Amino acid sequence: MIYLIGYMAAGKSTLARMAHQACGMNVVDTDERISELIDPESFIDIFNNYGEETFRSLEMDVLHKVTETYVHDTIVSTGGGLPCYADNMDYMNSHGTTLYLRWTPENLVQRINITGGVKLRPMLAHLKDEQLLEFVTKHLTQREKYYSKAHITLMCDGMDDFQILEQFLKILKH
Repeated sequence: MIYLIGYMAAGKSTLARMAHQACGMNVVDTDERISELIDPESFIDIFNNYGEETFRSLEMDVLHKVTETYVHDTIVSTGGGLPCYADNMDYMNSHGTTLYLRWTPENLVQRINITGGVKLRPMLAHLKDEQLLEFVTKHLTQREKYYSKAHITLMCDGMDDFQILEQFLKILKH
């Protein structure tokens, strides 16, 4: 099992879908699984109505269920905060290979804006444009201690989705 980790908008879900197309591996997206559980509520509704802790608990439950259910040739695309709560990072490291898609804060902000901006992301919904880089920089620094525990780190700056897929496929061959 391969767990893709990284900050929001790092391209975890995109890479997982592209890898499925390229090599037929099973793909599970933890955010999609949570959406199936809470439908019709959105992630923002969960954060606003029940708080982040409730969301993180759901996220951990989904991680454990996915790990117990799926076979080894599966790519699990995780939410950006999933590795940073409870023992999720250690759990993933002990049940498969973790791959961190690493970007600079500046590139993450560009990707966030391209992929729907702050409106679609609960942790960013309250921020104005000028506050976004400051928040991402600080938040990413806090999360780095968890992300850096990944078995493999892929530096993604300067690469497009196809180049990232190419690097991922090379990693799979080793």
